[in-house]
Amino acid sequence: MYFLKLAAVVFPALFGWATLGFAYAGPKAPPEFDITSFEATPDDDTDDTAAIQACITAAEAETPAIIHVPRGVYTIDSEILIEADGITLRGDGTIQTKAGNTTMTSMIDVSGDDFACEDITIDANGLGVGDGGHC
Repeated sequence: MYFLKLAAVVFPALFGWATLGFAYAGPKAPPEFDITSFEATPDDDTDDTAAIQACITAAEAETPAIIHVPRGVYTIDSEILIEADGITLRGDGTIQTKAGNTTMTSMIDVSGDDFACEDITIDANGLGVGDGGHC
């Protein structure tokens, strides 16, 4: 019994615990960045490339990170670059190329490791670099 009383006083002091009634919460969830917070606007057929790229740049500073693409269609007119490791594109929206764009050779260029794409539709919109798809 003496040991338990001593442990209740010594362990919190040694490890900075307020009480022994702490709980391990597991690994910290990665930060999530929403492309609409960077002024990407769905369903308006304007170029959202700069807004999406700004969101990616912010997320790359805090990897691993999630880039959320909300419901809607987001149009890009130039290639999106993902260079950091640990980036996930997630949501229920669509990223599509601007109709008639013939200068792009790819839509999303990923050079980082551990990239994931979840529940996003990629639409090449007749670009000729593949049919796109759902990931």
